[in-house]
Amino acid sequence: MKNAASLVLIVLGSSTALHGAINQSCKAGSQDKSLIHVHGRLNVYNGGYPNLRLWHIGTHHLFGIYSDPADLRCARIENCEQDEDTKLPSNLEKLDLLKVTVYGDFEIRVLKPFEAGHMQAACIVEAGNLVIRH
Repeated sequence: MKNAASLVLIVLGSSTALHGAINQSCKAGSQDKSLIHVHGRLNVYNGGYPNLRLWHIGTHHLFGIYSDPADLRCARIENCEQDEDTKLPSNLEKLDLLKVTVYGDFEIRVLKPFEAGHMQAACIVEAGNLVIRH
C-alpha cells in the first residue's frame, strides 16, 4: 500500500513538472491548426526584432519568437515597449539564452501566415528533448 501511494505521488509530481513547462499565455485560445511541432535550434540573434529566433532544422525557415499573440500586436503598432523578457516554457526560462544554443523539439503556435523569404512570428508552447550547447 505504501509503495502504491508513493507511485501516485511520483506520477502527480511528474505531471505537475510537465505542466509547468508549458507557456500558458501562448497556448491560451490556440487552435489545433496553429500549433506545429518543429525540431530546431533556439538562439538569440543580433539585429532586428524579435532577437529570439528558432531555426527549423533542415530548412531555411526562421521563426521570430514572441511571448504571445498580444506581444505581436504590440510590436506591429509600435506604440508600446518591445518585450525583452519573452515568456517561455519554464525549462527554457531558466537558461541564459545569451550564452547557450538550445536544440530540441518545440511545439510552437504560429502567429502569422507563412510568407516565403520572411521570418514567421510564433510563440513557444512547449520544449522537450533539449540539448544545450555553450
